[in-house]
Amino acid sequence: MARHSFPQPPTGGGRKDALRQAQVAIKAQKLAERHPQKHTKRQAEKEARFEQARQMRALRARQQEVHRFHTMYCHLVPFAGLRDKLVCYAELLGLHLNWLVALVVTTEALLGMAIAFCTLLVVGMLFKAMVMCLLRWTAFGLKCGVGIAVLKGLSDIFLPVISWLYYFKQRQRLRETQDTCAVCLADFSEGGVQTLTCGHCFHGECIKPWLAQRN
Repeated sequence: MARHSFPQPPTGGGRKDALRQAQVAIKAQKLAERHPQKHTKRQAEKEARFEQARQMRALRARQQEVHRFHTMYCHLVPFAGLRDKLVCYAELLGLHLNWLVALVVTTEALLGMAIAFCTLLVVGMLFKAMVMCLLRWTAFGLKCGVGIAVLKGLSDIFLPVISWLYYFKQRQRLRETQDTCAVCLADFSEGGVQTLTCGHCFHGECIKPWLAQRN
């Protein structure tokens, strides 16, 4: 013979809760059967209170959101006069506070990007100008160094030649203008003439004792 399985009643705390709920439901059903108008009125009042509480929660959440946006807006726009002007302009455009805050945040971000771009552009131009100036001064220094080296080499080569030519011309001039010996004051025709490195002319027998005495 087949056995039928019946649902077992709940035990413990779950059983007590189920019994309590069943009692409340039976009591509400009996009350509705006895006084249907009163039950309907209570149900309507309950639904009205529930709707009012829901509206209050929604209004409180909206007020918190508006307060948060207002705090952010006051932080973004520190000047009171500018805040009032922006609020009036937003009301004329039909914008709410959250849209105004979003507009201010977007404008601030765009201004920050523009300032950063301009700063990078100016820094790049200054860096380029510094590099160009450094290259020009380096080229100028190299040219000056090469020029100085070339002039020094030319001076080392040509100064001895110039000095030799100068003294050669000086010696020739002295030979042509000097007719007498500066020691004995006699003409050069009376004895042998000896010319020194400086170009002066003397008699050999006159200048040799003087040179032997001085040296």
